[in-house]
Amino acid sequence: MRISLIITNDYEVYGNGKGDVDDLIIKPTYDISAALKRWGASQTIFFDVVEYWRFKEAEDSCLFGSDYRFASLMEDQVRAQILEGDDVQLHVHPQWLLAKPVERAEWNINSSHWRTAKLPDGIGDVNNKLSLRGLFYHGKKTLESMIRPVKPDYVCNVFRAGGYCIQPEKDVLQALRENGFRVDSSVCPGRSLDRDPAYFDFRTAPRDLAFWRISDKVDSPNNDGDLLELPVGTGFQSRFCPRRATNLSTMLSCLRRLILPRQVNLDFCKLTGPELIWMTKCLITRLGRHYESSTPLPVTLIGHSKEWTDSAQFEMFLEWASKDTRIDFMSISQWLATYDEK
Repeated sequence: MRISLIITNDYEVYGNGKGDVDDLIIKPTYDISAALKRWGASQTIFFDVVEYWRFKEAEDSCLFGSDYRFASLMEDQVRAQILEGDDVQLHVHPQWLLAKPVERAEWNINSSHWRTAKLPDGIGDVNNKLSLRGLFYHGKKTLESMIRPVKPDYVCNVFRAGGYCIQPEKDVLQALRENGFRVDSSVCPGRSLDRDPAYFDFRTAPRDLAFWRISDKVDSPNNDGDLLELPVGTGFQSRFCPRRATNLSTMLSCLRRLILPRQVNLDFCKLTGPELIWMTKCLITRLGRHYESSTPLPVTLIGHSKEWTDSAQFEMFLEWASKDTRIDFMSISQWLATYDEK
């Protein structure tokens, strides 16, 4: 059995509207890319196109002066990453749709639009960015216009909801398929959150499937569905301590993990190298137990450039993965091409 290790990077500043693009997106993404390239790996960048629209408007109008180039920095970076073999796909945080500028690294966001499924104009039409059809149409068009000058065959056809808040998803999935999307990667099996304004509940999603076809619900496999769900890997964080248990607080945290393991994402920015290795091994075992597809088994990691801290821990994991003869590093687009071929 071949295994596709898919490393994804949610490319955004903080969801509350604060953060410097250079510090939270550009520099850490180049650091992540450098670490990946040392081990022959690539990343799939989930580009938050909605905050980019706001930065672009501010830049074009010289709202914060001629040296404000947040949008241009993002454009230059993703084009460079594409040329290095990375992938770029659509990510949206709708709270930015009507965001108002405060200063160059702070915006007042609209938290009533936090959830993708709760846009004010519903499914709407392609001319309205406050609707699902319009958001996905213009998001896809923005990325394809940005990247095709350097990669003419580039296609934007994969989506991840901001904060995983895709539910209730029937209209979201309908708008995605109408705009030519093929894959959603918003589900974190076993996890849930109900803390206004955020909401998702994936407790009933399959934990023993590496991917599945979907129709109207992201957490319910449907063999007749025309979209694919490629979930984020999840597991129980219980075996290892934080990076350095140097004080009472972190030692107690260690003890709590052993007694009360918690389910977390396979996150290369938050987990230690040993945790990443152990959880990935567990995930491969669980997903591979009844895996019958001829397509390589996908294992999807997630990270956020704004949370990047430790190259050494991540590279410990990458070194382990590079030595496993079953594992190939792939972007989502590469894996999807393999799926189509098989």
